[in-house]
Amino acid sequence: MLKTIRKNLAKKNSDNLKKFLLFGIFTGGLICQNSIAFAGEDEDKNITNPYAYNTIEVDETTINFNDDLREYDGNYSMTVADAEGTGDVYSNKLTVKSGEFTFNVNGGNFSGNFLSNRIFFNGGRFYFDISNETSYSGEISNNIFNLSGGTFANEYIELLNAAARNNTVNISGTPDISGAYLYGGLIGDVANSEGNTLNFNSSGLTAKNIYDFDAINFNIPASVENGDTLLTLTDGATELNDTKISAQISGDTSLNPGDSVNLISNENGLTYSGEGEVNIEEGSTLTYENSKIVQDGNNLVLTLGEATVNEGTRTFAQGVLNTGSTFSRGTDRLIDWLPPEELEEAVADGESISEVVSTNFGIFANVDASKLRIKTGAGSYFDSKGGGIDLGFARALEDSHGGSFVFAPLVDYGKTSFDSYLSDGTHGSGHSRYFAGGLIGRKIWKSGTYLEGSFRGGSAKTEFASDNFLSSYDESTPVFAGHIRAGRLLRIDRNNLFHYYGIYSHNHLNSFSADLSSGEHYDFDSVDSGKFKVGYRLTTRVSNLSKLYTGLAYQYEFNGNTSARYKGYTTTEAEVKGSSGMLELGWQMHTQKDSAWIVDFNVTGWIGIQKGVTGSAKIKKSF
Repeated sequence: MLKTIRKNLAKKNSDNLKKFLLFGIFTGGLICQNSIAFAGEDEDKNITNPYAYNTIEVDETTINFNDDLREYDGNYSMTVADAEGTGDVYSNKLTVKSGEFTFNVNGGNFSGNFLSNRIFFNGGRFYFDISNETSYSGEISNNIFNLSGGTFANEYIELLNAAARNNTVNISGTPDISGAYLYGGLIGDVANSEGNTLNFNSSGLTAKNIYDFDAINFNIPASVENGDTLLTLTDGATELNDTKISAQISGDTSLNPGDSVNLISNENGLTYSGEGEVNIEEGSTLTYENSKIVQDGNNLVLTLGEATVNEGTRTFAQGVLNTGSTFSRGTDRLIDWLPPEELEEAVADGESISEVVSTNFGIFANVDASKLRIKTGAGSYFDSKGGGIDLGFARALEDSHGGSFVFAPLVDYGKTSFDSYLSDGTHGSGHSRYFAGGLIGRKIWKSGTYLEGSFRGGSAKTEFASDNFLSSYDESTPVFAGHIRAGRLLRIDRNNLFHYYGIYSHNHLNSFSADLSSGEHYDFDSVDSGKFKVGYRLTTRVSNLSKLYTGLAYQYEFNGNTSARYKGYTTTEAEVKGSSGMLELGWQMHTQKDSAWIVDFNVTGWIGIQKGVTGSAKIKKSF
């Protein structure tokens, strides 16, 4: 079957274009067959292609067929004349962006199947001109037509005798379809049309009429207000008794419980028998329970019931909690930047504080990795894995009473990826990262008692996407953290040192606003996580160069929780609160005898609300 795209030398008179077939799979099949002519004046410039997997893009000045780009003045036509064909046409993609495009079908008997093709009409002007002598008896199935712009018209006749199954028409934006009849895949009134779907994503549009759709889904834009009409039909009565009608609302709409929207209006008559109560979703957040889609005169009307917050919205807060947890892990890493045992160990070797302490700055780097599961209440949790790094400069000074003071400015970076799960199976995933700077200091008295503190500030970013809600957000916010640790070092003998301590740390993630991809504007609460930890570490010298240490600790997190607000409604809260226990094992080694450089490897296991393993590697200059 010959297919030719050629320069359209004469403009159509729009007064003669009576009707338009919205679903263009028929034309999509024709465009993708054998022969393409890129210039009407030069018929020799043809390109022969197979029936499947072609890609065609048309705009005002060019046509691109399978990456073969040619320049034109914006007027194109495809003509099929007096041809017979039985080959299947499948998996082709046609995109018309602008210009004028005409399909001319003049005679022929076609029986090939048009399967799984995709057509995108984004702009320009489009015509279908089909003669009375043309016939088609193939199957048109599983095709997708996307209409978002342009003006449409069609010389229309009933000429097909084919099956149309499981095709989809998507309408969005503001196309001019005032002369269009919306059909479920075919030209004509065919009895074996089934499974075809119209997704209507616009408002304020006018068309001729609707036929042969088993389902019509109205996705109501955020701009729609109480009393607005989405689609007005103008030619003849509309019968929707065998059509399943559904609706959902984009997030951030001004609609409220009790408001009504005319889904379809037709002053020539409308019938719909599917009256009853339905639940209508607004974005990912609200459900309008006991809403109604009913016929009211010549209108198909949606009236919203009472609004409730979807339980699954807790999943969006899970992403914020993971960011707070990631930043909190930076505090844990920072606390072990320079173990207080090191000065005591040097003294145990017979050195004085003045011999140990250096007046020069030293450097340190801590790197860790973790894989943890953190419970967030009511059977929910998130699995988080990632790591971070601290870099700093440290200085130690001897005081007049035989003790020392150590302090260090530093920078800190952490990143994790996570999967979030609610008890009902709702799943989300994403990434958290932060960058911060701060200062840490420690005072050690001659008795072995010490006091330590730190402060950090920076910015954290949360990237989150929910598979269940098909919604996501990506936002940054300031973060701050600090800790206080008090402890004591007890010398058991020359080779064994016992260290016990208590720590309180506080991590703050600022409140922030985020626009979900489903439309809602969320205001997330801040996260303030307070943690108290008590524990001990036993360090044992195994050689002049290395030491082993073990430790146990108990940790309680007080109030790591957050939720979000949308249109005066509050989402379900997610929280991290409760007890955890840890066991650590470590090995510390001087790189060589009398070296000031130390490497330290640590593995820590956790149980409780925080469950999993962390590992770290540190390198630093001792004092």
